[in-house]
Amino acid sequence: MGIIPEAPLGSSNATIPGIGFGTASWPLGGSETMKQSVLQAIELGYRHFDTAAIYQSEQCLGEAIAQALHLGLVKSRKDLFITSKLWCSDGHPNRVLPALQNSLRAECSLGCTAQCTQCVGPNPPKGKELKSIIWAVSYVYLGFQFVAIPNANSMGILLFRRLGLDYLDLYLLHWPVSLKSVGYDLPFSQKDLVAMDVKSVWEAMEECHSLGLSRNIGVSNFSCKKLEQLFLTSKIPPAVNQVEMSPLWQQAKLRDFCHKKGIHITAFSPLGALGTVWGTNKVLDCEVLKEIAEAQGKTVAQVCLRWVYEQGVSLVVKSFNKERMKENIGIFDWKLSPEECERIEQIPQERACAGRDYTSEDGPYISVEELWDGEI
Repeated sequence: MGIIPEAPLGSSNATIPGIGFGTASWPLGGSETMKQSVLQAIELGYRHFDTAAIYQSEQCLGEAIAQALHLGLVKSRKDLFITSKLWCSDGHPNRVLPALQNSLRAECSLGCTAQCTQCVGPNPPKGKELKSIIWAVSYVYLGFQFVAIPNANSMGILLFRRLGLDYLDLYLLHWPVSLKSVGYDLPFSQKDLVAMDVKSVWEAMEECHSLGLSRNIGVSNFSCKKLEQLFLTSKIPPAVNQVEMSPLWQQAKLRDFCHKKGIHITAFSPLGALGTVWGTNKVLDCEVLKEIAEAQGKTVAQVCLRWVYEQGVSLVVKSFNKERMKENIGIFDWKLSPEECERIEQIPQERACAGRDYTSEDGPYISVEELWDGEI
């Protein structure tokens, strides 16, 4: 997969690219800018793309991937690694499989609903115009599907996939908590927070794996204790735990636990997620990192990403700026010195994504300390 090295996932033969491209943005949803950025990322060598139902970016990512295949930027679906996540409102045993199926596909009638991006009202495309639409998602042999079924009125029924994929490479439980409400809106009401039946939900995740809808399954924002509890009942152990990790939140205990259990860690927000509702500039403004960057002739961001990568984890980073996208993958041909690593290890620790929205006096976790089982 190009210039980005890969890491093994658990006991399977699967691998995950060392750096992934994130598609979470605020406000939620995809955009033409995001779509073009994904295409640029593929051109630069990115192969892992991270999304989630709550990001509302799955369809945008799927359209970009389909266009990349059409343009020959990648040869086939198998050259890409796609991660998505189960949102809390779907964190119930009977909702897991439908949620994954919805991430993979959506259905609408051409000219009948606003859901379809190709909807053109009472005058649907025909002939060459219809064929021009089909190109983006007609590559069934590449793992993509597009079906046009004309009816008596030649209106046609389009079955298209929100991501445009037959399978995910990785499907994650987004948070270890469920919501009574449905849908993908933020903010959600903390009154809707309920305890997740992790055993039953994970069994549904295992079913998704058995059906071939996701080649790997994992979790996100799980503490050591929650992982230990999951191991007690799971038939298929989680391949990945995606968590916040940066030089300012190093996750030493969790990294050690996951290494012993064969769980791969993917780091989100390695640069502090500046621009998100909970992001911080403390990572990129850290004086220790600035001094190391100057000595290395690198940017502070590159020092952060290199340090995270050297801990044996993969990471997800987002930028829609092409030069920064190049910069973010320019971390594999140099190393930090032992002295520099030691300095980084001494940086005071502070979690940025505390998860306070997932706590409530009437919910399963009253405080962030309970949410993270004291790992705070």
